[in-house]
Amino acid sequence: NLALESFREDKIIEKIKNSKVVNADETGLRIDGENCWLWVFAGDKEARYTTSESRGKGVAQDVLGKDFQGVVVSDFYSAYNQFGYKGKCWVHLLRKARELTQQNPIKQRIKIKKLLNSVYQRIISFRGIENTTEKERDKKAETIKEELQRIGKTKTVDHNLQVFLNRISKYSGELVVCVKNFAVPPDNNKAERAIRPAVVMRKISGGPRSKKGAHTFEVNLSVIETLKKEKENLF
Repeated sequence: NLALESFREDKIIEKIKNSKVVNADETGLRIDGENCWLWVFAGDKEARYTTSESRGKGVAQDVLGKDFQGVVVSDFYSAYNQFGYKGKCWVHLLRKARELTQQNPIKQRIKIKKLLNSVYQRIISFRGIENTTEKERDKKAETIKEELQRIGKTKTVDHNLQVFLNRISKYSGELVVCVKNFAVPPDNNKAERAIRPAVVMRKISGGPRSKKGAHTFEVNLSVIETLKKEKENLF
């Protein structure tokens, strides 16, 4: 069927490798009783799943190619640091800030959380403005990046907070990619939504019973979820 030609696995792989923006995530998956990983790489109209015994950076490189020219949006897992163009998830950052205040609601942790929430709200408001110029977006991104770097340089004797502040400093540039380029989302929701069907399957079946079964599962899921993205009333 020619209408379904573009939904073949090899076509999905090609589209993902040529995507301008890809959201990535991974989750644990037991294959034949062994702890393995299921990775997802979600574009606008396609989703590529792959299973692996490894959670190392080589998996992402194999899927996207080491010369991938698009933007990879992800949480702060180091496997994605290898790519040249990256955007980091604000939801993960804010969630960690909230966890820190819940664990120990001292004044300094609460202040950092409020500052980050304020920055994020300003990002969302700015992204809602229509017809901004590239110059305006670059200027806004630079301003917010400098603010994040100032937050990251906060003096503290709180070890856990210091680790968090180091993360803010290290990834300040990647946290403002969504300001420079509105096609890049400020969160990783697309990948997290894409991985949910696999999580549901894992809860029901416990995971594939063989490597062959795992490969069949990843191919089927890639095709089905890509079809669903393209044709919302597929079923």
